[in-house]
Amino acid sequence: MEITRKIFWTEAMKGGTIIGMTVIAFQILQMWVIEAAWLRWLAFAVFVSLVYGLTRRVARRSSARYGFPYDRCVGFTLAMMLFVGVLFGVYLSVAYRIMGTEAISSVIGELLGQMPQLSSAQVEMVWDMAYKFMLNPMFQVVNGVVTYCIRGGIVGIFTSALVARRPDIFAEDNDVENGNQSA
Repeated sequence: MEITRKIFWTEAMKGGTIIGMTVIAFQILQMWVIEAAWLRWLAFAVFVSLVYGLTRRVARRSSARYGFPYDRCVGFTLAMMLFVGVLFGVYLSVAYRIMGTEAISSVIGELLGQMPQLSSAQVEMVWDMAYKFMLNPMFQVVNGVVTYCIRGGIVGIFTSALVARRPDIFAEDNDVENGNQSA
């Protein structure tokens, strides 16, 4: 079966939603378990496994005749990451609203702690800008999309090399491997 644009984006939405909800669940879990490096590694391993598994599932659905080459695999991974980023950005926007000013102040304090060379006027300016950005839902969504497109893109470069299927122009219309009729 040829992976049409509709199938591509539908599967990317499904996969992105699964990965996004998993990322959010791990984020919530990490808030409860303070300074657990093993949990971050587990979250990363699950993230990579989901990207690999969902991309592989779509690649296997394609027929041998049409294949699912490397560039489509990377594109599919990036398409999933768009949905992951939107979900994560909405989650952060809601979480910062629910948690209130203490959580936001804590995050900004950690950020400013990494910049000891700033003067008091610069600290105040950075504090005000960061506070406004953290309460801006559109900024959180754009930040989530950019973050996960980079993170997922890097993972996708490697996982796509493992799951890509080259098209076989000599394959018959009957795809025996998948049991599907090719159009």
